[in-house]
Amino acid sequence: MGKYRRKTDRKLIFTAELLEQVKEKLLQGMSKRSIADSIGVHEATLRKRLKAGTVPTSLGRFKLVFTPEMEEELAIYCRDLDKTFYGLTLKALGNLVFEYAERNNLNHRFNKEKRSAGKDWVYSFCKRHKLSLRVPEKTSLARAAGFNRPQVELFFRNLRQILNEKKILPHRLYNMDESGILTVPNKLPKVVAPRGKRTVGKIVSSERGQLITAVCCMGATGQYIPPALVFPRKRLKAELTDRAPAGTLQLVSDSGFITSELFLRWLDHFQTFCKSSVEDPVLLVLDNHSSHVSLQAVMKCRGLGINMLSLPPHCSHKIQPLDKNFFGPLKSAYAEECDKWHVNNPGRPITMFQIAELFANAYSRIASIERAIKAFEICGIFPYNPHVFSEEEFAPATVTDQPFPNQNSSAENSNPRAEDEYDSDEDLPLSVLQHKLMENIPTKTILPTPVSRSPNSPPSTPLEKLAHSPLPSTSSRGKQTPSPTLRVRNSPPSTPPENSTNFISPKLIKPLPKALPRAANARKKKKSVLLTASPYKSELEELQACKQAKTQKFKQTKRKYMDELKSPESIKSQNQISKKSLNSPSNQKQILCPVCYEIYEDPPESDWIQCMTCKNWFHEDCTAYSGLGYYICHICDDSED
Repeated sequence: MGKYRRKTDRKLIFTAELLEQVKEKLLQGMSKRSIADSIGVHEATLRKRLKAGTVPTSLGRFKLVFTPEMEEELAIYCRDLDKTFYGLTLKALGNLVFEYAERNNLNHRFNKEKRSAGKDWVYSFCKRHKLSLRVPEKTSLARAAGFNRPQVELFFRNLRQILNEKKILPHRLYNMDESGILTVPNKLPKVVAPRGKRTVGKIVSSERGQLITAVCCMGATGQYIPPALVFPRKRLKAELTDRAPAGTLQLVSDSGFITSELFLRWLDHFQTFCKSSVEDPVLLVLDNHSSHVSLQAVMKCRGLGINMLSLPPHCSHKIQPLDKNFFGPLKSAYAEECDKWHVNNPGRPITMFQIAELFANAYSRIASIERAIKAFEICGIFPYNPHVFSEEEFAPATVTDQPFPNQNSSAENSNPRAEDEYDSDEDLPLSVLQHKLMENIPTKTILPTPVSRSPNSPPSTPLEKLAHSPLPSTSSRGKQTPSPTLRVRNSPPSTPPENSTNFISPKLIKPLPKALPRAANARKKKKSVLLTASPYKSELEELQACKQAKTQKFKQTKRKYMDELKSPESIKSQNQISKKSLNSPSNQKQILCPVCYEIYEDPPESDWIQCMTCKNWFHEDCTAYSGLGYYICHICDDSED
């Protein structure tokens, strides 16, 4: 495709109806020039069409490779891949377009050596279907798989339960989270520089900054708890929090991260400002970090009237209000404050003693009432909205969805109704609940129509044979024998065009990504849970008792081993082992008796013994060793005296 772009759009003006109207006007006595002016065409064009008696069917000698229905199916496929976070690159899309045309036996002008469509065609395709080349944001596998509908629905059921049971009012609903603040910010503001310059620099304090953890907490009605700052130090120092936000709690740890002990101190700080009690409780929504779920923290919260609800694992980027609408703007504002400090203090680095002031300036700009209220609203926590997330947001989790192990007949016979053991849906385990949810999702079967081929076309590939064979349907309950159908579960529906059944779909050429089944893991999976409830407290107590039993058993085993190690029989065996190690090839050329200066030879004529202090070897005949206990040479014995 050429680089030239027309200034105006080409249109097919002449149609069969228009040609008939022109002929009628000619019979009425109108001139050809007047008719051409009235319909907006050149007179020569009108004369040519009247002489030929036909109308044009295309705008030139080039024809479209794909029909509009085929292009729309390809665009839907690109959107489906983007929803699952496996979007196509420009090169991958070009290769797919070439394979798409080849499999459907279409005439095309694509590069057969590179087996790819041209860059101009790909860009034009993206422009026609409102697609663009975007820079993606890195998303971990854990987050893509963790944010799924069963986990989110379990969190909202727990939230509804605690709100109804404890009668939590909006001003008693809080969210708490930690975030790292560096002396070298990750984001830098844009600067004005000459056009075409290859590298633009900006002064920062050092290559790698020091980490200080900021613990923030805000309420659903716009109130804020004064933050806490965790410094990587051994001792507290008042100068570290000079000009910090009013009421800031100063904490220190070896690594700069929050620990279980520091979280207990933060709970006291939180209770001081929220004034919680057993009669007037509060709800604290937070992630399930190990420092938040200790038994000591649970017992303290139960006594202070703080109900803790954990978020689903790897879902903070979607459900946590602080992550969703606060920490991002806070980091950008903090980077601007660091840049202003460098401008006002040239040549000086930012240390931990300036962090509090810079953080306070950014915090005062971002911590607004409107931001806190909006953060809880977009997460669906308050106002309570369990349907705040669309099906498209759960699409990445469909890649790792796996069938349940009890879908076969043997599992159904052994455990026909596992959920009958529970009184209500709120008590069901996550696996049983997910099974019930998936049973209500309809199954979609794709049945492509065979492609018409010419007699000289090559034989079908195995993939095309699969597309040509009819596929029987299966029931949604899975009671019949499984059939080779394409099941699309828990994914946004992508409705193909009505006339898209006469070609091989891109989904058959390159199926949507699907993770392979993994072996069952005995490790217990995390989920959203009410941390201060009695069932979770009992579970923590059992885990602590088991851990203490293991620790006590280890201490007893270690004490028994040390006692055996100090026995005369063990000491004698160790001396014999030391004599055997003397015969190793690495020691034969380096051993010299410090008494007689005789070099060790293999095999030795007499026994050798090693001093347990200086590790030198001696002839046993050259020493006064009696054969009992450890041997210490006369040199080391004299130095000790």
